[in-house]
Amino acid sequence: MIVADLLGTILLGRALVYIARKKRVLLFQEAVFEGQVDLVNEMLEVDPILAVTGRRDGTQPIHLLNTCEADDMLDILLSHGADVMARNNSGVTPLHCVIDEDAGLKLIANGADVNATDSRGLTPLMSIAEQPQHSLPIAEILIEAGAELANRDQAGRTALDIAQSNGAHELTDLFMRAGASRSGRSI
Repeated sequence: MIVADLLGTILLGRALVYIARKKRVLLFQEAVFEGQVDLVNEMLEVDPILAVTGRRDGTQPIHLLNTCEADDMLDILLSHGADVMARNNSGVTPLHCVIDEDAGLKLIANGADVNATDSRGLTPLMSIAEQPQHSLPIAEILIEAGAELANRDQAGRTALDIAQSNGAHELTDLFMRAGASRSGRSI
């Protein structure tokens, strides 16, 4: 009976450690998402591995850069080993998610592939065209960095096709000025 009680206590202790760790990871990722730079720094002082710890879906903190603090947050994450080419379970990279221009430039400067494709064949430029709000500056950066306008996703769509289907007129104009054609071939 004593052994069973001891074993139960050990298992309970491990379960509590696991739960505490899981909550810490979720809290950290929420702090990154919300741009809480000071809290992120404090948490990384205690547990540096949080910078590269992913969720079950593979999403890492570097995928969550969507605030006005994204550039500062990216510096912090990179200094703690975050990978600019980290992929979640759907193959999405941080560049597929970023909306802050400075963070986008920094990801590219640190080796992010502007033509990386996710599991649906979407490039970062196509991801932007899918959700066009606030995307014109980052689209310009991606094109300037060499994003291919003629790439097609698994459904056969180009970034231009996606922008047009979403009524993103500014993006459509940008893609056309950059050499995209309605046939999907660069001109």
